[in-house]
Amino acid sequence: MPLSTALKASAFLGATPELRLRVQSVVVDALDRVWALDTGRPLWNGSMLYATTGGPKLVGFYQNGTRFANYVLPPATAYPDTYLNDVRFDLRPSTLPSGQGVAYITDSSNEGRNGIIVIDLGTGNSWRHLDGTPYTRGDAGFISTYDGMVFQPINQGPPAGTYSHLTTGSDGIALSADGAYLYFSPLSSRRLYRVPTSYLLVEPGPTN
Repeated sequence: MPLSTALKASAFLGATPELRLRVQSVVVDALDRVWALDTGRPLWNGSMLYATTGGPKLVGFYQNGTRFANYVLPPATAYPDTYLNDVRFDLRPSTLPSGQGVAYITDSSNEGRNGIIVIDLGTGNSWRHLDGTPYTRGDAGFISTYDGMVFQPINQGPPAGTYSHLTTGSDGIALSADGAYLYFSPLSSRRLYRVPTSYLLVEPGPTN
């Protein structure tokens, strides 16, 4: 599906900050609050649409169902082909100056622009790190197997067809107990990485 068509269809289906289009992950944090990670990329006629502004978001709820937070990611942080996969939280007040902690999110997009997204839970500001690097992308020659047989993903289209390998990037994510390291792994690889969170917590700029 052409990008322009997919964007129009996604907008038609209701990519607004108040709606949840396609929740990929639900996580309970250390304060017993529930977080829903919305990719903003609904399925339509067998195809996964591109996200539009207002679609990708992280939403927090108390256990009684009351919403207390709604972090909508801007296009500079969540691209149209971004796929928000999983999230981990560090709620220590000392993590960032705002004192409310931070969320780390993997972008596992099959389209290849993978990375780590960081949200300041006090200000709502967000940014990307390791954007499109080999560390967050899948291996080009990766071949997966299931029960001893080569696993070939099938796309219902358009374009339809059978593909030789998965292309999913940074997927699995974990935070060390002291919050000093973030561990992550592309789904279409057999590699595991860790990165100091001291680097991820610095908002990218001209000199970093």
